[in-house]
Amino acid sequence: KPGVDFLVDAGGDVILDGDGGDVYLKDGGSEKIRINMAASGGPALRSSGSLDMLFGIDGGKGTAGSAQSFTEVFRLDTSAESVLVAGTKKIEFTDGNAYINHDGTDLQIVDDADVNIKPGVDFLVDAGGDIILDADGDDIVFKAGSGDSTGLKWTHSGTGDWTNLVGTSDKDLIFQVNDGGSPTEVM
Repeated sequence: KPGVDFLVDAGGDVILDGDGGDVYLKDGGSEKIRINMAASGGPALRSSGSLDMLFGIDGGKGTAGSAQSFTEVFRLDTSAESVLVAGTKKIEFTDGNAYINHDGTDLQIVDDADVNIKPGVDFLVDAGGDIILDADGDDIVFKAGSGDSTGLKWTHSGTGDWTNLVGTSDKDLIFQVNDGGSPTEVM
């Protein structure tokens, strides 16, 4: 046990081969990380006890390899058994133009192309406040299935007027009320 740093500087690979199935990383004799090589489904990396496992980069705030230069990107949160993204960092897809993040106030799903949400059954929007649809193209279109090529379109004129159009020729927009338990057409 050396009293100073222990450096392994190999010209080739560094191989740890333990027949017990586990590789332990300890600090002062206390286990911090265990790699279980015998886990079903493949090797399992886990932190010890209730310690979160942090993943990050050298943030350039100090000397490389020192604790003050570490910038957390995400962690495996043991209290919630979840992935916790640090601060307002992003989960990016393909490039920086497609991502999910929380800006400190709102959750954002951003892409420079279409965003398609495709549930297998129902799609429920249950807002604690208002539901706001904000279409810069001035049209909001409701469609009923992939065979509905025209749908029901609401168009904003840009001057404050709204127009509603049933896209299918010779079909009506029908308004009904619940009149004593029966749907009754009013318009």
